[in-house]
Amino acid sequence: MINNFQLFKLPVIISLGWMSFSCTYAASFDCTAKLSNTEKAICENYQLNIADEEMSAYYLKLRKTLNFEESKELLHDQKSWLKQRKRSCREDSALCLLTLYAHRIDELKQKYDRIVPLTSSEATSYQGIRSTCGFPEVDFPETYKVYGAGNYAGRDLGIQIDSRGTQATKFDIAVNSPDQPVALVLGAYESAIWNISWTQGTKILAVAVTGYDRQVVIGLPSETPILISRSTPCRGTYIIRGNIDALNQFSKEVFKRDTDAVYLSLDGKSVVGAPIQAGEKLFTSEAIVLRDFIYKKVPKHKEKKEGLEALQRAVADGKLSKANGGEREEWRRRWVALHPNASSQEVSLTSHPLLSESNTFVIRKKFRFPTGLTVGNMAVFYLPDGVPFPKGKIENLLLYDLNTMSCYGTLCGFSGGKGGKSQN
Repeated sequence: MINNFQLFKLPVIISLGWMSFSCTYAASFDCTAKLSNTEKAICENYQLNIADEEMSAYYLKLRKTLNFEESKELLHDQKSWLKQRKRSCREDSALCLLTLYAHRIDELKQKYDRIVPLTSSEATSYQGIRSTCGFPEVDFPETYKVYGAGNYAGRDLGIQIDSRGTQATKFDIAVNSPDQPVALVLGAYESAIWNISWTQGTKILAVAVTGYDRQVVIGLPSETPILISRSTPCRGTYIIRGNIDALNQFSKEVFKRDTDAVYLSLDGKSVVGAPIQAGEKLFTSEAIVLRDFIYKKVPKHKEKKEGLEALQRAVADGKLSKANGGEREEWRRRWVALHPNASSQEVSLTSHPLLSESNTFVIRKKFRFPTGLTVGNMAVFYLPDGVPFPKGKIENLLLYDLNTMSCYGTLCGFSGGKGGKSQN
């Protein structure tokens, strides 16, 4: 007989940033037992661990609350979904699993939230996850405002909200529209925390957020619906160099209409709607707070230093050489030739502003990727024709393979790349 608890032994992958650690975390199953590769990934990855525990806890609450027939149906559905996941995804395919888990948690919420709500404090990993690009459950009135706000980044906070190694920035968005209800479209590029407040009489119907790195929303009542899209379920959109025109296209996809106004956030602040008078009171909610999203397992400085030193040794040994820019142009030339119908965002990914030439290398001979590097100090590699594929984990790095014109690593998923890959 299948143990009900075991149905959620396998991973819930909710982040595109990957950080592996040598210690073992307390997942919803025994990390010291004989494990599959997927279960090992959960035990070795902080965010996978948290997500696995959250989803397992929600499932157990459902099983305890549902009547016999509902519980039997839940068990059957979950077994079918696990079979689908096995057919649809390789066990190490982060982006594929992310999509499947996003759809599954959304299905559970829509079906059972009236019985067992998945509260924001219990499900920080799932905030904004939806299977469709929109809010089908919201009965939007005939007239309402859609306001957009954002920028490349907000105000520095000095904290992390994911494992990528970069610091989160904060946006304070004050909404003033007492005469008409409002929907918000918010966008950044870097990891961001969107702190929402509003004036007396203002009603916020829904909030849709897009960005490249992780985005979270705080300050809203728990009943306000949120959608957070990072290439799924909506098409990839983010803000670069103050270009907030992308938010209007995002609005068309989510709300099927243009924005009424878009505000460029300066120093992470925007007043949305009418100007706010001096002394006017702003309201906010404690239902969704920042402490629930803070990433607590920051990589040790020693591990990071050792990773950088390993790269320097590889250059000295002739295994690597510093890139001179020619490799990037060759990749771009070949990639564009293979993808003649690609969007401008996809084409520009190889010259992404986070990819510093000072930390970009060409692999010259057999090589193993060092550990301890994060996306915050990302090393980028080009693999020329005829050079063997390197060994070791790639997830927190970025590799452009000129042999196969495949991209591997954390950032690749946004342009249809392979995502993480490792060889022993």
